[in-house]
Amino acid sequence: MGTTGRVRFSGFAAALAATAVLLTGCGDADSGAGSRAGTSPEPGRTQADRGGPAAARLGPEQTVAVLPRADDLVDWSLTSRPAAEDLAKKAAMCTGVSAWCKGALQMSSAFFTHRDAGHIEFTVYAYGTSAAATAAYPLVLKDLEIRELDPENSTEVALPTRVGDAALAKQGTTRLNSPGTLLSAAAGTTVVTVRTGGLATMSKTYTPKELAALGTLLADRSRQVQGGGPATLDLPEDALTYEKKQP
Repeated sequence: MGTTGRVRFSGFAAALAATAVLLTGCGDADSGAGSRAGTSPEPGRTQADRGGPAAARLGPEQTVAVLPRADDLVDWSLTSRPAAEDLAKKAAMCTGVSAWCKGALQMSSAFFTHRDAGHIEFTVYAYGTSAAATAAYPLVLKDLEIRELDPENSTEVALPTRVGDAALAKQGTTRLNSPGTLLSAAAGTTVVTVRTGGLATMSKTYTPKELAALGTLLADRSRQVQGGGPATLDLPEDALTYEKKQP
């Protein structure tokens, strides 16, 4: 079980509870952002299918509510309870490698582990507008790539389906010398990320299809919450495959 090396200002530990209270009174709403390079349309799926066209500003508890719960990933273990980290107070630090936090309100993470597949970290970054989220998602990925992957072995992943409004993904070798993947996507007023890795003896190599499934789960849950409803989507049981590790 590992912890992320991402700059979180307060040493933010990735975690999420199995339940969260959803606020109904969100702030200013705006329209969703347009598509960006790095994704392709997902056949047979409309914006309404992904949770509706709303792009509402999320509060702290709503941000936490986007994340998967303990029973949303079958056979995975969620490590601890959730927390929303206030990023609005850190605006003065949003420069250089941390420029992704410009316009950010808060963030929250869920950290899952599996004995045969290492770990998956889901993170939601809430922004004041969809334009701010769209501008930030490539910067978030760049920050993750610098901190999590060996620059000598990092390559772009071609996602087979559209994830959120726009997405980018990378794969390579982690600081623990194991296969790792990163995905960052804009979804309305949020940026959602997926980070996989783990100890070399406990990790797996995620395919582009598997990475897209994980990213879509989080982006679609974000759209559900922005649309005023609870996040009800879970990961299909056949979305990921595992190779049984030797005891």
